[in-house]
Amino acid sequence: MLEYTVLDLLGFVADLANAYWYYREGNTFQMVASIISAIPGLGDAAESIIKGAGLFAKCEQTVKVGKAVSTTYRMVGQSPRLV
Repeated sequence: MLEYTVLDLLGFVADLANAYWYYREGNTFQMVASIISAIPGLGDAAESIIKGAGLFAKCEQTVKVGKAVSTTYRMVGQSPRLV
């Protein structure tokens, strides 16, 4: 159990170090993201939301491809046969 506590503490320190690094670079978005990820539980929730949004975008693109394939299949089915 002590090992997990040490790893959590190291992760917290690393997230704050990243936030400082991004602050020095002037990258505000990454700085805020690092600070959020340093907060136990909140960083995991934010990561899940971001991954979920990416999955939603991929699903939306898959539906568009499916519609295009369906339309193409119907067009081919309506065309006169050459053989």
